[in-house]
Amino acid sequence: MARKLFIKDEKNGVWVGQFPPSCGWQAGRKGIRRTLCKLIDISHLDETLRTQRLVQLYEQKSWEIKNKTKLKEQQLATEKKERSEMSFRNAANQWLSEVKSLKNGRTYTSYKSTISYYISALGDHPLKHFERSHNIRFLEYLQDEATYQNKPLSKATQNYHMRQLQIFITWSYDNELFHKQIKLKKPAKPKKDMETFDIEHLRILKSHIAKRLEDEVKPREILNLRNMQRAFFMATNSLMRIGAIDAMRLDWIDMEQRVIRISNNPDRDFYNKKLKHPIKPINDELYDFLKNDLAQRDKREVYFLDNGTGKNWYADRAGPSKYATKICKECNLPKLKPFHWGMRATMITYLLNNGANIKDVQELADHDDIQTTILYHNSRTVKQRNAVDAIPKI
Repeated sequence: MARKLFIKDEKNGVWVGQFPPSCGWQAGRKGIRRTLCKLIDISHLDETLRTQRLVQLYEQKSWEIKNKTKLKEQQLATEKKERSEMSFRNAANQWLSEVKSLKNGRTYTSYKSTISYYISALGDHPLKHFERSHNIRFLEYLQDEATYQNKPLSKATQNYHMRQLQIFITWSYDNELFHKQIKLKKPAKPKKDMETFDIEHLRILKSHIAKRLEDEVKPREILNLRNMQRAFFMATNSLMRIGAIDAMRLDWIDMEQRVIRISNNPDRDFYNKKLKHPIKPINDELYDFLKNDLAQRDKREVYFLDNGTGKNWYADRAGPSKYATKICKECNLPKLKPFHWGMRATMITYLLNNGANIKDVQELADHDDIQTTILYHNSRTVKQRNAVDAIPKI
């Protein structure tokens, strides 16, 4: 019995075409079915005209099925051409949209500022026209015209924006929006000798906080000093960044397993960086401190650095650092970022200079690249100190 080319599907209200599979009709096998049109679309035609129209639709759909691969190639070619004609701004917006969904808010804002600087310097243009001359013009703009908070950009910041533009250009190439890879020219990032506290500085700071707590009578200042003490113990014994300490909830701390499980905290715009090593061990010193500290906590408290009512110590994320700077100044310590260079970097440097396994320190410090950890070894300063100590007395 001959197969019908098309059948009426009363249930769905459509005419359906029946097409042979690529291997031809075979007994017991159904063919390919495709909707030709709705019943209502040709209900006004008499039977002859209706049949003619269905045959036309059948032949058209049959050609599409047979040339599916060719049509797909044509579609891909059209899309590729559209991508190649995309403007710099549209490509950048597409990139930023992807960044916004994958990265945290600060990263998105930072990348967006780079694109804004570029558009201010060179305006919008087809992305495919980007070449080395655009690179140089953008660099000159960063050096001579760009400002942040009404101040010229530092060499390090210029380098930073050029590196972010490189990320965008590489992304454009990987997504076939740009025709070739370009390695951008950027200013050398100034290299500075790493300056940290030493262990004696940390001992002074620890004692000063404890002494202030003994003598203080004002409730608010007692709260500040307690949180400062908590942040000090956590930073120096876990090597955690202040962002993680500020966002830490009490339920992250597992005293039974002696670990801290770092999690994302959207309320503080904190996302554990790439979730590399989210579980941090608790050493003996930190364990003893936490055991005593947690026993004295108010039941309402939620955060490790808490204001006593279940809210963060400071609403402003920069608050803990500002307060730590004030306390360090009271101790006449060197002017450094207190948590990053003063505590975290000091302990990383101490561990490396005293024989700790560099891979272990890298994981504890959450460094992406071991080369970053090596920078903390501070071997240049150590070698200079050894040489100075070897100078004979005159």
